Amino acid sequence: SQARAYPNLKIASGYWRLGGTSMASPHVAGVAALMISKNPGINNDAVGQIMEYTADDIGQPGKDIYFGYGRVNAYRALNAGVDIDISSPPANSFIRGLAQIQGSASITGTGGFQRYELYYTPKDEPQNITLITNSTNPVENGLLGTWDTTLSAEREYIFTLKVIDTANREFKIFREVIVDNVNQP
Repeated sequence: SQARAYPNLKIASGYWRLGGTSMASPHVAGVAALMISKNPGINNDAVGQIMEYTADDIGQPGKDIYFGYGRVNAYRALNAGVDIDISSPPANSFIRGLAQIQGSASITGTGGFQRYELYYTPKDEPQNITLITNSTNPVENGLLGTWDTTLSAEREYIFTLKVIDTANREFKIFREVIVDNVNQP
């Protein structure tokens, strides 16, 4: 192992100083597990975005080739106060008529809430993005927006919920649904 090949990395009996992605990965996984235990509804994308924005920037300013986004900061990640979720409709569900999109879009921690935006796009045409609504009012476990699916083709769609903080950092989550206004449920 690297530690045995370089005895100067030995700190004490049975303890070695190591670095690199092999040591960073378990720390990042541990912080992700803490974040999920604190907010069970959070998804992988939001966990990653929050960790990127709350990392301690080391090395060159911003993301760099040696340190990426920096050193993971568990305290800041757990206290970022980003609440972003689409709770309804459920993933991969069939929707029809006026679809009410429920969830949360708020930031109570550092960075402050600026606005949220809710979009839909056909799954097979990701460049064809349509805004459902946007608001400068945060939502916590409530109505994010309503989409009249009768004006859209029968197909698979992806919702994108984007929450923007006062520093213009964006947090995004996605939810796939299927519009079917013809068949009865």
